[in-house]
Amino acid sequence: MRSFLNKALVVLITGTLISPAGVGVAQAQSSFGSSSFGTSAVGGSTPISTRDSKAVEFENALEEFFIATGLIKTDNAKAIADDYYQRAVNGELEFIEDMFFTEYIESERLYVVANAIPPEMIDNEMAIIKRNTSYLNPDAEKETGEIGVRVDFENGRYYSVQVYVG
Repeated sequence: MRSFLNKALVVLITGTLISPAGVGVAQAQSSFGSSSFGTSAVGGSTPISTRDSKAVEFENALEEFFIATGLIKTDNAKAIADDYYQRAVNGELEFIEDMFFTEYIESERLYVVANAIPPEMIDNEMAIIKRNTSYLNPDAEKETGEIGVRVDFENGRYYSVQVYVG
């Protein structure tokens, strides 16, 4: 990963998901999803027209952030994000403080971040990512790499999975 992406991820990791009790939880969030609405399936499971509106809004906000950094969403990265999403929902990922998971596979140049966000915190998370997007310099050097994201609401939580390949 290049230095700009590292800085962007650090901003997201350290600047998001502060618990109501004041305990900081490390968390990165990024997301790519379709900004169009219809009845096509997302990740092969949930029609867009029946998806939670805040999940769609959060996914779109995250997509804007990563596109602004120069990353490109791809079907390959999206498929990986969908796989990790299902693993998260099925309880197969070990979340730190029940909120954060990360994995880096150097041989595949793959970085995965998954978050389990309580519903009462989703509005704050959206505000943070939108604010972080507004801070990006459009003239800054752009990143290279692929991004794929999945955000949905299941099991009483918003699950957000972000995949960076590059």
